[in-house]
Amino acid sequence: MSADPSRQRATAPSWPRRTGAFVLRVLRDFQEHQGLLLAGAVAYYTLLSIVPLSAIILVALSHFVNEAQLIQTIARNLELLIPGYADSIASQVRTFFARRHLVGVVGFVIMLFFSSMAFSVLESTMAVIFSHRKQSLRRPFFISAIIPYVYILLIGLGFFLVTIISGALDALDRKSVLMLGYELSLAGSSKVLLYFLGQAGMVLMLTSLYLVLPVGHISLRHALSGALT
Repeated sequence: MSADPSRQRATAPSWPRRTGAFVLRVLRDFQEHQGLLLAGAVAYYTLLSIVPLSAIILVALSHFVNEAQLIQTIARNLELLIPGYADSIASQVRTFFARRHLVGVVGFVIMLFFSSMAFSVLESTMAVIFSHRKQSLRRPFFISAIIPYVYILLIGLGFFLVTIISGALDALDRKSVLMLGYELSLAGSSKVLLYFLGQAGMVLMLTSLYLVLPVGHISLRHALSGALT
């Protein structure tokens, strides 16, 4: 005998109740896992890592791309990450670059260590967030150690591509388009395109963080949703 569908709908919890229960569960877990402390740690180590990470990328890519254009690209991307502080950090990176001959092999290794700290803290934070998973899902130490440096390489490649693209887009400011007999100037279009390019790159990077850092499988849909949020 089949149950009455109307009775099933009446006994099923409504979506406001499900949403409220979900929000309460998230807030409870956030408090239990000291979410504010984890967020502060991620923010602190990210700020601590930005200058050495930018310096390493600048030194490596300065052999292929103009220095001024590189610093400009780094400042544009930092403005998306930490609005209001991009110019001061870019100035510190520029000062370091002017004295890069004073940094030896030991200094370079120390900078590489500090630039990887943010990714290590992110991985630890992800482990807390996904602590409900089985303890058997542990990542080998070698993989955890190499992930930050792989990301540093990928970020360097991303800066290289954005720098090349920005150089091509700057040419748009000096061009115009003839449409229906009217000449439309493209001045300012490069800034808009670079902004959306930076946003797309940040979404891709955050999506990759959600896919790689948690131990175990995360669906692409969930990772992309988190990155867009």
